[in-house]
Amino acid sequence: MKAGNVTAKYVDTDGHNIAPDEVKSGNIGEDYKTENKTVDGYTFKEVKGNENGKFANKAQEVIYVYTKNMSVPVKPDNHNSSNIVQPVNQKSTKDRANNSSTKDRSNLPDTAAKNAILGMIIGIVVLSVTLGTIDWKRRKM
Repeated sequence: MKAGNVTAKYVDTDGHNIAPDEVKSGNIGEDYKTENKTVDGYTFKEVKGNENGKFANKAQEVIYVYTKNMSVPVKPDNHNSSNIVQPVNQKSTKDRANNSSTKDRSNLPDTAAKNAILGMIIGIVVLSVTLGTIDWKRRKM
């Protein structure tokens, strides 16, 4: 019997290859099976063609289409050695807790010092007005 080929292609939604093609060969009439792969940074979307079938006298193609993940890699901590991918614009519960309780206070204005200076200026103004009023009343008498 003659041999037939089936090529499994792995592409993104724009048709760019994201993983090596896999070519399966077998005798015409024998069963073949292709599978989608796990591709880092991509999520399986759809398959075009027959994942399973029989080898034929002409070349066959099965195209696995993937969408690109919108995420950024996050450096794993010492407790977990696996690579963690965290979606953009989403923080873990741990990050939210750390943000709310331990904010970087170096960028905050020093309002206590500003309030103290303002209080001293107001005090001097009030004292000056009071002393001026007393002096004015003395001169009038």
